[in-house]
Amino acid sequence: MAEKSIHGRNVSDPMRVLKVLQVLKKHSNSNKKMTQTMIMEEMMKDKEIDYKCDHKTLAKAIRELILVMNPPPQSLTDENRDRFVIRYKDWDQGYIPDRLTGIYYKPYIEVSEVQAMAKGIGLLDTLSLEQKKKLIGKLKVEYHKVDSDEGDISVFSVDDCERTAINSAEIIKAIKACRQMTFNFGGYDRDGKIVLRKSRNGKPRLYRVVPYYIVAYRGKRYMLCCYIHSIGEYTDNVSIYRVDLMQNITVTDKQGKMINEIRGFISSNANEFMLRHPDMTYGDPITVTLKVKAEYYTLIHDVFGMSYEFVRQIDDTYDEIKVTTSEKGIIDLAMAYPDRIEIVRPTMLKAKLVERAKELTERYDEK
Repeated sequence: MAEKSIHGRNVSDPMRVLKVLQVLKKHSNSNKKMTQTMIMEEMMKDKEIDYKCDHKTLAKAIRELILVMNPPPQSLTDENRDRFVIRYKDWDQGYIPDRLTGIYYKPYIEVSEVQAMAKGIGLLDTLSLEQKKKLIGKLKVEYHKVDSDEGDISVFSVDDCERTAINSAEIIKAIKACRQMTFNFGGYDRDGKIVLRKSRNGKPRLYRVVPYYIVAYRGKRYMLCCYIHSIGEYTDNVSIYRVDLMQNITVTDKQGKMINEIRGFISSNANEFMLRHPDMTYGDPITVTLKVKAEYYTLIHDVFGMSYEFVRQIDDTYDEIKVTTSEKGIIDLAMAYPDRIEIVRPTMLKAKLVERAKELTERYDEK
Protein backbone atom coordinates (compact mmCIF):
# COMPACT_ATOMS: atom_id res chain seq x y z
CA MET A 1 0.00 0.00 0.00
CA ALA A 2 1.41 3.42 -0.98
CA GLU A 3 2.68 5.68 1.78
CA LYS A 4 0.44 8.68 2.41
CA SER A 5 2.16 12.01 1.85
CA ILE A 6 0.81 13.73 4.98
CA HIS A 7 0.32 11.94 8.31
CA GLY A 8 -2.32 12.71 10.91
CA ARG A 9 -0.02 14.59 13.28
CA ASN A 10 0.79 17.06 10.46
CA VAL A 11 -2.84 17.72 9.47
CA SER A 12 -3.86 21.25 10.41
CA ASP A 13 -7.19 22.02 12.06
CA PRO A 14 -8.57 23.85 8.97
CA MET A 15 -7.61 20.88 6.76
CA ARG A 16 -9.50 18.51 9.05
CA VAL A 17 -12.57 20.78 9.18
CA LEU A 18 -12.67 21.05 5.38
CA LYS A 19 -12.34 17.28 5.05
CA VAL A 20 -15.30 16.75 7.37
CA LEU A 21 -17.34 19.13 5.22
CA GLN A 22 -16.30 17.26 2.07
CA VAL A 23 -17.37 13.93 3.59
CA LEU A 24 -20.73 15.25 4.76
CA LYS A 25 -21.47 16.82 1.37
CA LYS A 26 -20.70 13.63 -0.48
CA HIS A 27 -22.03 10.93 1.83
CA SER A 28 -24.85 12.37 3.94
CA ASN A 29 -28.37 13.72 3.60
CA SER A 30 -31.53 13.88 5.71
CA ASN A 31 -32.15 10.19 5.01
CA LYS A 32 -28.53 9.13 5.54
CA LYS A 33 -27.24 10.61 8.77
CA MET A 34 -23.72 9.90 9.96
CA THR A 35 -22.05 9.15 13.27
CA GLN A 36 -18.56 10.41 14.09
CA THR A 37 -17.26 6.88 13.48
CA MET A 38 -18.78 6.85 9.99
CA ILE A 39 -17.24 10.25 9.23
CA MET A 40 -13.80 9.02 10.33
CA GLU A 41 -14.11 5.88 8.19
CA GLU A 42 -14.74 8.03 5.09
CA MET A 43 -11.91 10.42 5.98
CA MET A 44 -9.47 7.52 6.24
CA LYS A 45 -10.22 6.53 2.63
CA ASP A 46 -8.26 9.57 1.41
CA LYS A 47 -5.35 8.29 -0.69
CA GLU A 48 -3.01 11.21 -0.07
CA ILE A 49 -3.53 12.37 3.51
CA ASP A 50 -3.79 10.38 6.73
CA TYR A 51 -6.60 12.08 8.67
CA LYS A 52 -6.51 9.62 11.57
CA CYS A 53 -7.15 11.33 14.89
CA ASP A 54 -8.73 10.65 18.26
CA HIS A 55 -12.42 11.11 19.06
CA LYS A 56 -11.85 14.43 20.84
CA THR A 57 -10.01 15.97 17.88
CA LEU A 58 -12.70 14.90 15.40
CA ALA A 59 -15.48 16.19 17.66
CA LYS A 60 -13.69 19.54 17.83
CA ALA A 61 -13.46 19.69 14.01
CA ILE A 62 -17.17 18.95 13.62
CA ARG A 63 -18.08 21.56 16.22
CA GLU A 64 -15.91 24.18 14.51
CA LEU A 65 -17.55 23.32 11.18
CA ILE A 66 -20.98 23.89 12.71
CA LEU A 67 -19.93 27.26 14.13
CA VAL A 68 -18.52 28.38 10.78
CA MET A 69 -21.27 27.08 8.48
CA ASN A 70 -24.40 27.72 10.58
CA PRO A 71 -25.82 30.85 12.21
CA PRO A 72 -25.59 30.82 16.02
CA PRO A 73 -27.81 27.92 17.21
CA GLN A 74 -29.87 30.13 19.51
CA SER A 75 -30.75 32.46 16.59
CA LEU A 76 -32.95 29.93 14.72
CA THR A 77 -36.07 31.46 13.11
CA ASP A 78 -38.38 30.52 10.24
CA GLU A 79 -36.57 33.08 8.09
CA ASN A 80 -33.04 31.69 8.59
CA ARG A 81 -33.90 27.99 9.01
CA ASP A 82 -32.52 27.04 5.59
CA ARG A 83 -29.14 28.57 6.47
CA PHE A 84 -28.48 25.82 9.04
CA VAL A 85 -26.69 23.51 6.60
CA ILE A 86 -24.81 21.28 9.09
CA ARG A 87 -27.47 19.42 11.02
CA TYR A 88 -27.41 16.87 13.82
CA LYS A 89 -29.70 15.39 16.45
CA ASP A 90 -31.60 18.23 18.18
CA TRP A 91 -29.97 20.86 15.94
CA ASP A 92 -33.13 23.01 16.22
CA GLN A 93 -33.14 23.14 20.05
CA GLY A 94 -30.92 26.21 20.29
CA TYR A 95 -27.63 24.61 21.37
CA ILE A 96 -24.82 22.31 20.20
CA PRO A 97 -24.85 19.11 22.31
CA ASP A 98 -21.68 17.70 23.81
CA ARG A 99 -22.21 14.40 21.98
CA LEU A 100 -22.83 14.93 18.28
CA THR A 101 -24.65 12.24 16.30
CA GLY A 102 -27.11 12.01 13.40
CA ILE A 103 -24.93 14.45 11.49
CA TYR A 104 -25.68 15.39 7.87
CA TYR A 105 -25.27 18.16 5.32
CA LYS A 106 -28.45 19.92 4.20
CA PRO A 107 -27.57 22.12 1.19
CA TYR A 108 -28.96 25.64 1.16
CA ILE A 109 -30.37 24.77 -2.26
CA GLU A 110 -32.25 21.47 -2.02
CA VAL A 111 -31.38 18.64 -4.38
CA SER A 112 -34.89 18.82 -5.88
CA GLU A 113 -34.30 22.50 -6.61
CA VAL A 114 -30.95 21.70 -8.20
CA GLN A 115 -32.65 19.01 -10.31
CA ALA A 116 -35.12 21.66 -11.49
CA MET A 117 -32.21 23.99 -12.30
CA ALA A 118 -30.51 21.23 -14.31
CA LYS A 119 -33.69 20.54 -16.28
CA GLY A 120 -34.11 24.26 -16.89
CA ILE A 121 -30.55 24.50 -18.18
CA GLY A 122 -31.29 21.59 -20.50
CA LEU A 123 -34.16 23.52 -22.09
CA LEU A 124 -32.40 26.87 -22.52
CA ASP A 125 -32.16 28.04 -26.10
CA THR A 126 -29.36 30.49 -25.34
CA LEU A 127 -26.79 27.80 -24.52
CA SER A 128 -25.14 25.26 -26.81
CA LEU A 129 -25.18 21.55 -25.99
CA GLU A 130 -21.55 21.76 -24.85
CA GLN A 131 -22.30 24.68 -22.52
CA LYS A 132 -25.31 22.86 -21.04
CA LYS A 133 -23.28 19.72 -20.35
CA LYS A 134 -20.56 21.81 -18.69
CA LEU A 135 -23.00 23.63 -16.38
CA ILE A 136 -24.86 20.47 -15.42
CA GLY A 137 -21.51 18.79 -14.85
CA LYS A 138 -20.59 21.53 -12.36
CA LEU A 139 -23.89 20.99 -10.53
CA LYS A 140 -23.12 17.27 -10.34
CA VAL A 141 -19.70 17.98 -8.83
CA GLU A 142 -21.20 20.30 -6.22
CA TYR A 143 -24.32 18.31 -5.32
CA HIS A 144 -23.40 14.75 -6.40
CA LYS A 145 -27.02 13.75 -7.02
CA VAL A 146 -27.98 15.68 -10.17
CA ASP A 147 -29.48 13.54 -12.90
CA SER A 148 -28.38 14.54 -16.40
CA ASP A 149 -30.09 12.31 -18.92
CA GLU A 150 -28.83 13.70 -22.22
CA GLY A 151 -32.22 12.93 -23.72
CA ASP A 152 -33.60 15.81 -21.67
CA ILE A 153 -31.05 18.31 -23.01
CA SER A 154 -32.38 20.32 -25.93
CA VAL A 155 -29.76 20.58 -28.67
CA PHE A 156 -28.99 24.00 -30.13
CA SER A 157 -25.98 25.00 -32.17
CA VAL A 158 -23.71 27.76 -30.89
CA ASP A 159 -24.96 30.04 -33.68
CA ASP A 160 -28.62 29.39 -32.72
CA CYS A 161 -27.90 30.20 -29.08
CA GLU A 162 -25.93 33.35 -29.75
CA ARG A 163 -28.50 34.63 -32.24
CA THR A 164 -31.39 33.97 -29.83
CA ALA A 165 -29.59 35.68 -26.94
CA ILE A 166 -28.59 38.73 -29.00
CA ASN A 167 -32.02 39.07 -30.59
CA SER A 168 -33.77 38.68 -27.23
CA ALA A 169 -31.64 41.44 -25.71
CA GLU A 170 -32.56 43.87 -28.51
CA ILE A 171 -36.25 42.98 -28.32
CA ILE A 172 -36.26 43.53 -24.56
CA LYS A 173 -34.82 47.03 -25.10
CA ALA A 174 -37.73 47.85 -27.41
CA ILE A 175 -40.27 46.34 -25.00
CA LYS A 176 -39.00 48.34 -22.02
CA ALA A 177 -39.06 51.62 -23.98
CA CYS A 178 -42.24 50.76 -25.95
CA ARG A 179 -40.39 51.57 -29.19
CA GLN A 180 -40.91 50.44 -32.75
CA MET A 181 -38.29 48.05 -34.11
CA THR A 182 -37.40 46.71 -37.54
CA PHE A 183 -35.91 43.38 -38.59
CA ASN A 184 -35.60 40.81 -41.36
CA PHE A 185 -37.25 37.43 -41.01
CA GLY A 186 -36.79 34.05 -42.65
CA GLY A 187 -36.72 30.28 -42.34
CA TYR A 188 -34.30 27.39 -42.62
CA ASP A 189 -33.46 25.81 -45.97
CA ARG A 190 -32.37 22.22 -46.64
CA ASP A 191 -28.78 23.09 -45.70
CA GLY A 192 -29.75 24.44 -42.28
CA LYS A 193 -29.18 28.07 -43.24
CA ILE A 194 -31.65 30.89 -42.67
CA VAL A 195 -33.02 32.32 -45.90
CA LEU A 196 -34.62 35.75 -45.48
CA ARG A 197 -38.03 36.48 -46.95
CA LYS A 198 -37.90 38.85 -49.90
CA SER A 199 -39.95 41.84 -50.97
CA ARG A 200 -41.22 42.19 -54.55
CA ASN A 201 -38.05 44.05 -55.48
CA GLY A 202 -35.99 41.01 -54.46
CA LYS A 203 -34.46 42.65 -51.39
CA PRO A 204 -34.92 41.23 -47.88
CA ARG A 205 -38.32 42.25 -46.56
CA LEU A 206 -38.18 44.74 -43.70
CA TYR A 207 -40.66 44.13 -40.86
CA ARG A 208 -41.73 46.91 -38.50
CA VAL A 209 -43.41 46.05 -35.21
CA VAL A 210 -43.92 47.09 -31.60
CA PRO A 211 -42.93 44.12 -29.37
CA TYR A 212 -44.72 43.40 -26.08
CA TYR A 213 -43.60 39.97 -24.88
CA ILE A 214 -41.00 37.26 -25.42
CA VAL A 215 -42.41 33.83 -24.56
CA ALA A 216 -40.94 30.32 -24.53
CA TYR A 217 -42.82 27.46 -26.18
CA ARG A 218 -41.49 23.96 -26.80
CA GLY A 219 -37.86 24.98 -26.59
CA LYS A 220 -38.16 28.06 -28.82
CA ARG A 221 -38.64 31.75 -28.08
CA TYR A 222 -41.33 33.80 -29.76
CA MET A 223 -41.98 37.51 -29.90
CA LEU A 224 -45.59 38.68 -29.45
CA CYS A 225 -46.01 42.05 -31.12
CA CYS A 226 -48.17 44.35 -33.23
CA TYR A 227 -47.25 44.59 -36.92
CA ILE A 228 -47.07 48.01 -38.61
CA HIS A 229 -47.79 48.33 -42.34
CA SER A 230 -45.49 50.33 -44.61
CA ILE A 231 -47.97 53.21 -44.55
CA GLY A 232 -47.68 53.37 -40.77
CA GLU A 233 -51.02 51.70 -40.05
CA TYR A 234 -51.13 49.28 -37.13
CA THR A 235 -52.76 45.88 -37.51
CA ASP A 236 -55.52 45.17 -35.03
CA ASN A 237 -54.26 41.78 -33.88
CA VAL A 238 -51.19 40.11 -32.36
CA SER A 239 -48.37 38.93 -34.61
CA ILE A 240 -45.96 36.13 -33.69
CA TYR A 241 -42.33 35.73 -34.80
CA ARG A 242 -39.75 33.14 -33.80
CA VAL A 243 -36.81 34.95 -32.24
CA ASP A 244 -34.08 32.73 -33.70
CA LEU A 245 -35.34 33.39 -37.25
CA MET A 246 -34.94 37.16 -36.95
CA GLN A 247 -31.91 39.12 -38.20
CA ASN A 248 -30.69 42.72 -38.34
CA ILE A 249 -32.87 44.00 -35.49
CA THR A 250 -32.89 47.78 -35.06
CA VAL A 251 -34.67 49.51 -32.19
CA THR A 252 -35.90 52.88 -33.50
CA ASP A 253 -36.62 56.08 -31.59
CA LYS A 254 -40.27 56.01 -32.67
CA GLN A 255 -42.78 55.53 -29.87
CA GLY A 256 -45.04 52.49 -30.20
CA LYS A 257 -48.64 51.95 -29.22
CA MET A 258 -49.21 50.95 -25.61
CA ILE A 259 -50.19 47.33 -25.08
CA ASN A 260 -53.68 48.20 -23.83
CA GLU A 261 -54.40 49.74 -27.24
CA ILE A 262 -53.92 46.39 -29.03
CA ARG A 263 -57.17 44.47 -29.36
CA GLY A 264 -55.50 41.07 -28.99
CA PHE A 265 -54.12 42.01 -25.59
CA ILE A 266 -57.15 43.78 -24.12
CA SER A 267 -58.12 41.92 -20.91
CA SER A 268 -55.33 39.45 -21.63
CA ASN A 269 -51.63 38.80 -21.05
CA ALA A 270 -48.95 36.60 -22.59
CA ASN A 271 -49.94 33.49 -20.64
CA GLU A 272 -53.63 33.83 -21.54
CA PHE A 273 -52.72 34.52 -25.16
CA MET A 274 -50.71 31.30 -25.38
CA LEU A 275 -53.51 29.25 -23.79
CA ARG A 276 -55.90 30.60 -26.42
CA HIS A 277 -53.51 29.98 -29.32
CA PRO A 278 -52.23 26.37 -29.19
CA ASP A 279 -48.96 25.84 -31.05
CA MET A 280 -48.63 29.64 -31.37
CA THR A 281 -51.38 29.73 -34.01
CA TYR A 282 -52.88 32.95 -35.37
CA GLY A 283 -56.50 34.04 -35.30
CA ASP A 284 -59.07 35.57 -32.99
CA PRO A 285 -60.06 33.22 -30.17
CA ILE A 286 -63.55 31.73 -30.28
CA THR A 287 -65.54 29.63 -27.83
CA VAL A 288 -65.61 25.96 -28.81
CA THR A 289 -67.61 23.14 -27.24
CA LEU A 290 -65.73 19.85 -27.10
CA LYS A 291 -66.65 16.26 -26.34
CA VAL A 292 -63.71 14.92 -24.32
CA LYS A 293 -62.83 11.42 -23.26
CA ALA A 294 -62.67 11.78 -19.48
CA GLU A 295 -59.49 9.72 -19.13
CA TYR A 296 -57.59 12.21 -21.29
CA TYR A 297 -57.94 15.43 -19.29
CA THR A 298 -54.14 15.54 -19.18
CA LEU A 299 -54.21 16.56 -22.85
CA ILE A 300 -56.73 19.32 -22.12
CA HIS A 301 -54.69 20.55 -19.17
CA ASP A 302 -51.43 20.53 -21.15
CA VAL A 303 -52.97 22.65 -23.90
CA PHE A 304 -55.42 24.91 -22.04
CA GLY A 305 -54.29 24.79 -18.42
CA MET A 306 -57.26 25.33 -16.13
CA SER A 307 -58.90 27.82 -18.51
CA TYR A 308 -61.49 25.31 -19.78
CA GLU A 309 -65.09 25.24 -18.50
CA PHE A 310 -66.68 21.95 -17.51
CA VAL A 311 -70.24 21.81 -18.89
CA ARG A 312 -71.58 18.35 -18.11
CA GLN A 313 -70.87 14.65 -17.91
CA ILE A 314 -72.31 13.04 -21.03
CA ASP A 315 -71.87 9.44 -19.85
CA ASP A 316 -69.31 7.26 -18.08
CA THR A 317 -66.80 7.84 -20.88
CA TYR A 318 -67.25 11.40 -22.15
CA ASP A 319 -67.57 14.94 -20.76
CA GLU A 320 -68.58 18.15 -22.47
CA ILE A 321 -66.38 21.20 -21.94
CA LYS A 322 -65.88 24.68 -23.41
CA VAL A 323 -62.57 26.26 -24.37
CA THR A 324 -61.59 29.62 -25.81
CA THR A 325 -59.06 29.07 -28.55
CA SER A 326 -58.00 29.94 -32.08
CA GLU A 327 -59.81 28.25 -34.94
CA LYS A 328 -56.68 26.75 -36.49
CA GLY A 329 -55.34 25.64 -33.12
CA ILE A 330 -58.41 23.60 -32.19
CA ILE A 331 -58.77 22.07 -35.67
CA ASP A 332 -55.13 20.96 -35.56
CA LEU A 333 -55.70 19.50 -32.07
CA ALA A 334 -58.84 17.63 -33.14
CA MET A 335 -57.03 16.23 -36.17
CA ALA A 336 -54.10 15.11 -34.03
CA TYR A 337 -56.23 13.43 -31.32
CA PRO A 338 -59.47 12.23 -32.95
CA ASP A 339 -59.81 9.42 -30.39
CA ARG A 340 -59.75 11.85 -27.47
CA ILE A 341 -61.61 15.01 -28.43
CA GLU A 342 -64.45 15.90 -30.78
CA ILE A 343 -65.67 19.34 -31.83
CA VAL A 344 -69.38 19.73 -31.00
CA ARG A 345 -69.98 23.42 -31.67
CA PRO A 346 -69.86 25.74 -33.55
CA THR A 347 -71.16 23.85 -36.59
CA MET A 348 -69.09 25.95 -39.02
CA LEU A 349 -65.95 24.71 -37.26
CA LYS A 350 -67.14 21.11 -37.59
CA ALA A 351 -67.66 21.72 -41.31
CA LYS A 352 -64.11 23.04 -41.69
CA LEU A 353 -62.75 20.00 -39.87
CA VAL A 354 -64.70 17.68 -42.18
CA GLU A 355 -63.34 19.54 -45.21
CA ARG A 356 -59.79 19.21 -43.90
CA ALA A 357 -60.31 15.49 -43.33
CA LYS A 358 -61.60 15.08 -46.87
CA GLU A 359 -58.55 16.86 -48.29
CA LEU A 360 -56.22 14.57 -46.35
CA THR A 361 -58.15 11.48 -47.40
CA GLU A 362 -57.95 12.47 -51.05
CA ARG A 363 -54.25 13.26 -50.76
CA TYR A 364 -53.35 9.90 -49.26
CA ASP A 365 -55.96 7.77 -50.98
CA GLU A 366 -54.29 5.27 -53.24
CA LYS A 367 -55.69 5.46 -56.76
